[in-house]
Amino acid sequence: RLLQSAIKKGLSGDNAAFAKKILGSVLLQKSQQMLGAMGQARTAGQRRQLLEETMRTLDEAIASDPGLVEAYLLIARLNSLPGGDKDRILEATTKAIELLGENPEQRSGAYVLRALAWSADEEDKRVEDLDSAIKDNPKNIEALTARAIVRLRSDDVSGAIDDMELVLAEDPTNKQVAQVLVEKLTELNRVEDALELLSKALESKPSDGLYRLRAIVYRMQMKEDEALADLNKALAIEPREPISLLQRAEISISKGNLQAAKDDLRAAESIAPVVAASEQAIFVRCLIAIEEGRMADAINEMKTLIERDPSDDGRKLQLAN
Repeated sequence: RLLQSAIKKGLSGDNAAFAKKILGSVLLQKSQQMLGAMGQARTAGQRRQLLEETMRTLDEAIASDPGLVEAYLLIARLNSLPGGDKDRILEATTKAIELLGENPEQRSGAYVLRALAWSADEEDKRVEDLDSAIKDNPKNIEALTARAIVRLRSDDVSGAIDDMELVLAEDPTNKQVAQVLVEKLTELNRVEDALELLSKALESKPSDGLYRLRAIVYRMQMKEDEALADLNKALAIEPREPISLLQRAEISISKGNLQAAKDDLRAAESIAPVVAASEQAIFVRCLIAIEEGRMADAINEMKTLIERDPSDDGRKLQLAN
C-alpha cells in the first residue's frame, strides 16, 4: 500500500522505477502466499476465487515489473491446470524465454512449459521447443520424457528409446517415466524393445518398481517363470509392496500353488487394507474361489468387477464361463 501510494503521488525517474520493481516483487510474494492458502480452502468455490485473485495479482506484478521472470513462469504453470488458458501459457513462456537469455537451465524449463501448450496440429513447434529445452539442459528429464512420447507418436521408436535411456541413466529408479514408454511400446507391439529398455535400466540400478514393471511385460509374453523371478526380486528389495504380492499371487494360482497365492493375498491386504477393494485383489479372490470350487463366491467377485466397468466384454465372458 505504501509503494502504491508513493507511485500515485508522483514519483519520477529512478525513484519510480525502483518503487515499481519492489512493488512487482511484493505482489509476486503475495501471489505465492495466496497459492499456499489454496491448500487450506474448504470448498472448490474458495479455491477458484483464490486462483482468480492470484492471477490478477500476478498480472499486477508484471505490470509493475515487466522483467519479473518468476511471475511469467507462475502464470504459465497455473494456466497448465485443467481449465487454463493455453494462449496465456504461450504468451507467458515466450516472454520468460526472452528474459532468461543468461540462464539456460531455467530457460529449459520454460521451453518445456511452452512445448506442452502447443496444439495437436503444431507438433513441429512442440518438437522444436523440446529440442531447445534439451540443448539448454541435456539432463532435463521432463523434456526428454515429453520428446520420447512425441517421437513414439511419429513412429520414431528408436529415437524414443534413446531419450528414455538418457532419462533412466539420470534416474534409474524412475518407474513412472519407464512405465510411460513401456505402455506406448506395448501398444505398438514393440514388447522386445520394452524389455530391452527395462533390462538396461535394471543393470544400471535395480529397483523394485522396475522389476515389477518388467514382470508385467514378461506376463504379456506368457513368460510366467521370468515374471515370477522378477517379482521375487522386487519383493526382496521391498517386501511390503502389495501390488507385487498380488501379481505374484496370480502367477502362483496359474502354477497350482494355491496356498502361496492365499498367503500373498492375505499379506497384501494386511499391509494396505484399501488394497482389498482394488480390481486386482478382487480378481485374485475370484481365481482362488474357482480353484477351491466356491463358484458362488467367484461369480459374486466377477459381478463386482463388471459393475465397475460394464463395458468390459472380457469380464462378461469370464462370468458366463
